[in-house]
Amino acid sequence: MQIEQTFRDLKNPQWGMGMRDSQTRKRHRLAILLLIAALATYALWLIGLTALGQGYRLAYGSAKKSASTLSILSLARHWLADRNALQFRYCLYNQAENELMDRVKTYEI
Repeated sequence: MQIEQTFRDLKNPQWGMGMRDSQTRKRHRLAILLLIAALATYALWLIGLTALGQGYRLAYGSAKKSASTLSILSLARHWLADRNALQFRYCLYNQAENELMDRVKTYEI
């Protein structure tokens, strides 16, 4: 499921970065756009994990679920759009960076 969400986050103009709308066919330009998307994705991962560590959650549905409803990237975009969101504490950012590196090492992302 994570792979499908990542493709959606990259391609979809409504829920993601809108790479589908770039309409580029040149390799050099596409490589630059993919680099920008990769950097933005990295930043969203850090923001999302930090928001999650700070207790930021969005509840959908009437029943409490043990699993997360949104991807980390979607949670980050919602946190950025939320005008009343709290500022991050630096220690939580460091924890998020360590968690992301641990996930990369164990292929959980």
